[in-house]
Amino acid sequence: MSPGIVEAIVASKEAALVLSLLFTVVACTAIYRIWKSREAQQDKMTAMLADLLKEMARLTNRLLEKNDG
Repeated sequence: MSPGIVEAIVASKEAALVLSLLFTVVACTAIYRIWKSREAQQDKMTAMLADLLKEMARLTNRLLEKNDG
């Protein structure tokens, strides 16, 4: 923020309202970024779980074949 904007906010009668609005915007941005990050992590975890299940199925199949033969 430039010094002129800061001085205008401080001199304003609604300084608390403006600061509250700025804080809310920053908080919303942070929450949105966390949500997007969680979404990306969730996709990675889903893929990892699918790979793990495939590997478990393959190993179970090999174990069953080994016991039958």
